[in-house]
This record gives sequence, C-alpha cells and structure tokens, in this order.
Amino acid sequence: MAVAGIAGVYVPFRVDVVAEFLRLAPSLGVRGLSVTIPHKETVMALLARTDPSVRGAGACNTLVWEQGGWTGYNTDIAGFLAPLQPALAAGRVRRATVVGAGGGARAVVWALRGAGVEVLVVNRNLQRAQHLAAEMGAAAIALSAGDLAAQVARHSDLIVQATSVGMHAGAADAARGAAHDPIAAVPLAGHETVYDIVYTPPNTPLIQRAREAGCQVVTGGEMLLGQAYEQFRLFTGIEYPASERGHMSAALGAG
Repeated sequence: MAVAGIAGVYVPFRVDVVAEFLRLAPSLGVRGLSVTIPHKETVMALLARTDPSVRGAGACNTLVWEQGGWTGYNTDIAGFLAPLQPALAAGRVRRATVVGAGGGARAVVWALRGAGVEVLVVNRNLQRAQHLAAEMGAAAIALSAGDLAAQVARHSDLIVQATSVGMHAGAADAARGAAHDPIAAVPLAGHETVYDIVYTPPNTPLIQRAREAGCQVVTGGEMLLGQAYEQFRLFTGIEYPASERGHMSAALGAG
C-alpha cells in the first residue's frame, strides 16, 4: 500500500476453517479481508453485520473489522456497475440481457435492477433462470429457445455474459462457436454494449466477436479492477490513487 502512503500489507491466507480464522485474524492485526471461492457464501453466517450488497448478491467477498465484529460487503456490485455509470446516467441502458443464472449472474441482475434496468435472464436451465428472474423482478428465457435472438434484440442496450464460459480460452477458440461463446447463435448488430465478466483472457471469444461487430465492449478486467478499488476504499477509508489506476489497467489488460 506504499502508493497511498499507508503502512500496511495485502497478503494471502489459505483458510480451511473460516470461523476459527475469523476469530484469530483481529489478534494478528488483520482489519480487512478479501474472500474468495469457496468461502463467499459460508462466511455470511459468521458476520456481525452485512451490507445490502451482500444480501442482494447472496455472497460476500469483502470483510472489514468494525465495532468489534466483521462487516460483510460485496464489491462485485460496485465493480460491475463502475464502467457502466456514464451510460446509465445518460439513460442509454434501459434494457439488458444477462446470460447465466449462477452467483455471478445473481449479482449482475441485482445491480442492474437496482439501477432501474429491465432485465432478461438467459440460461441453459430454464428453471434456474425463472427462479432468479422471479426473485429479481426480471424476465427469463432458455438458451435453446427458438425466439432467443428476437428476445435478446428487445433487451440489447446491454448484453452481459455472466458465466465462466470463455474463461482461459485462447485466441483460436473464437472460431469454435458455442463452446466458448454461449450466445454464438445471437447476432450482434453493433449498437449493443457487450460486457463479459470473465477476465482471463481479457479478449474472450464473445468480446472479440463484439469488437468485430462494432459494439462497445466492457471486459471482465474492468470489473475486477473496479471491485478491487472499492475493496481498497473499504479497507483504508480513502480512494485508490487515480495516478496509479492507469498502470493497474495496463498490467491487467483491461479496457
């Protein structure tokens, strides 16, 4: 944390028994924690307080030691919304399609609905899509539906790929269709903003196809950095230095 003039370190902990670690951590001087898989849901029962973002997303990825107990946050919400704020403020995102119905999709749908966006949830398993949609006040459709392209076209201000499909895919995989692009059968007209929450690689097959179609794109790296900056603020009480953000984006290949 030298870039912000803070006497602190950010180090990894491999944790098997979360409850025991959370009891021990404050005595080690730990005042903030990033929570990764597989503990994002388990940790929720161990918290003194939870931010609304945790309850909405159904998962917790950030802990802050406050008032003698752990407060849980989900910075994926802020990280996801950060690159979209100009478009949302300008009213350019009114209807969106979210591909997926898992934990990542839940956070995305909750964030978009909170921003007043009409959402269509698309998933291979229609029942899971319908369950998420009913909970969030959205619409749902199966990935295999015959009118999928038409439905997506009506919700195409923003298209969000919120599954792990495309993760670790190489450049050559772009030609392999649905194996690495879950909506390969849906044409892109070029007016859509396409957002893939996968950040490895930064140029997923879907992002590559969207760029070729002339779409505006948002990569998973931008979401990753956005949530990290929000974690930094929660941990330290100050914003991550603007002068360093460009270096971080370049290192991650975001944007």
